[in-house]
Amino acid sequence: MSATMGIAIGLGPSGVSTASASMSPFCKTLTSFHPRTPPTGSNYRAYRTWAKTYLPFFQRLAAEAPNASTKTVLNEMIQIMKYESSLGTAKAYAAYVATHSAAWAKGWKSFAGAVMSCVTSMY
Repeated sequence: MSATMGIAIGLGPSGVSTASASMSPFCKTLTSFHPRTPPTGSNYRAYRTWAKTYLPFFQRLAAEAPNASTKTVLNEMIQIMKYESSLGTAKAYAAYVATHSAAWAKGWKSFAGAVMSCVTSMY
């Protein structure tokens, strides 16, 4: 097997085929995430602080995205977080969310698929 292939396949003790692969940069970044609990309630300043704190993490994930669909979703999240971190009122943010929520729901299904691929690649 070539060292550049990245996947080794063999038989485990039970005779079942096993595969192991080194984690992609996306998976490494994803599994390094140790978030604080997101804010709740009406303290909008806490939301702005939270968004500013985690914006670099999502920017890094987008740069390492495994495919164009995941990159698109993460870039949408980055725009949301940028907007959320600079917005003055919760009412304005609520209007922004209402306008874009259907597209975001569809896009996050793609992101969930990338996360599941990452998780399954570790086993």
